[in-house]
Amino acid sequence: MRRPRRALPSARRPAGRPYLKPVVSTSLELGLRFGGLQAKPGQTRGSLTLYRTDNRDDILFSSVSVTGQLGYFRNFDRTRHQGLDAEVQNRWGAWTVGVGYSYLEATYQAEGVIRQGERNVTITPGTRLAGLPKHQLKLALDGELSPGWTVGLDAQLLSSRGVAGNEDGLLEDGDDDSVRLKLPGYGLLNLRTSWKPANLKGVELFANVRNVFNRQSESFGALAETQFDAQGRYTGAGSEALFVAPGAPRAFQVGVRVRL
Repeated sequence: MRRPRRALPSARRPAGRPYLKPVVSTSLELGLRFGGLQAKPGQTRGSLTLYRTDNRDDILFSSVSVTGQLGYFRNFDRTRHQGLDAEVQNRWGAWTVGVGYSYLEATYQAEGVIRQGERNVTITPGTRLAGLPKHQLKLALDGELSPGWTVGLDAQLLSSRGVAGNEDGLLEDGDDDSVRLKLPGYGLLNLRTSWKPANLKGVELFANVRNVFNRQSESFGALAETQFDAQGRYTGAGSEALFVAPGAPRAFQVGVRVRL
């Protein structure tokens, strides 16, 4: 969707909010595919894609000054996402197995200062964006046990991710010692099954289990100030702490699909 490049008249623009330029992305992609779109019995198919996307005038939250505590949304000169996606799939009789791998380099490509939590983070070209895993691996297995009854599973493995507010390797503004904080990688297993009764055309019964082993994971992390210690006791003294967003717990889904 194209955004207008003209700023809103100042009388209608919300007070205190500067004009934001539209984000402009330039992408280059090179791909290779073999074996068709879907694996046939006894056949292997796959694909490999290399890509680079440069974003100009990306929108980030930035501090007013290196020592200030106020900030606003503004355009950041440039960010970049580049990497590769690879996929291989094979089919043996009624069973299909697939493996997918993704590699991602998500970085800032300009100098600047951004506001993250309680910190003013100094950015240089090549600084990694927080919260995005560098490696992802996906495994999938699907098969038909009997006419109309299918089962499947998939596993997702993610590598460690950086923490917002620690992009420059510092815990507090003005620190001299570099400490790199990361959320640990994790893996999830999901199961699924479905049944299409032969005598009920267009009806499908299905059941899914997400995060089968109820694995505890952390989807995002950020540095921020807290006045509580590790045991949850109020101390009255502010200190930097790592706040995390928990991943989804085990979940069950059962339902009916009807196609008319």
